[in-house]
Amino acid sequence: MTLSIRLVVLAGFRSAEGRLGCKLFARPDGFPEGEAERRVAPIVEAKGTCRFEQVRAGTFAVAVMHDQNANDKLDKNFFGVPTEGYGVSGNKTHALSAPTWEESKFTLEAGETKVLQVSLRY
Repeated sequence: MTLSIRLVVLAGFRSAEGRLGCKLFARPDGFPEGEAERRVAPIVEAKGTCRFEQVRAGTFAVAVMHDQNANDKLDKNFFGVPTEGYGVSGNKTHALSAPTWEESKFTLEAGETKVLQVSLRY
């Protein structure tokens, strides 16, 4: 049985430059910036969609970024504050700290397809 997750960023892009980068984490290690299964998608009419197909049932969290300069990383300023848009499943972002696994995780059941709407924070 095919399980899938579709991440949709509906609005909030600062510009149409660059692309949408998405990461699917199957465990808390490294969340939200570490190594994970990745997808890249174009930004079309202020929307972006990443798809993860044939995902096994389990607990996951996702992190997305508006990679404006297409360098495959979330750029930050001197103080470590992101200068590109970012978001996570659960839409909990903080001004002074990274989102946590606990507030971002979700469960994918056998046979389920999830559609997550993620908001960007700049």
